[in-house]
Amino acid sequence: GAYLYCIPPEISVDLKVPSAGGGQYGIVLYGCVFSSGQKLGKLSGIYRNHDEEELQVGGGTQGAAVLLMQFSDDLDS
Repeated sequence: GAYLYCIPPEISVDLKVPSAGGGQYGIVLYGCVFSSGQKLGKLSGIYRNHDEEELQVGGGTQGAAVLLMQFSDDLDS
């Protein structure tokens, strides 16, 4: 699955999806976000393993757009 998050300027959000699946990878498409004390600019990536807490990011002064892609939890593929 893939989800697009449009994050307002200087607002923190959880990148929530119905299931953790096999993990998630987010790509910053526009602006920048702050996550775990790091500033991540355009085309930066963040990863969440399936057994970790949801990703939390804060939008920069211009806001941000993040594409969150979810890996399948099907290990037989």
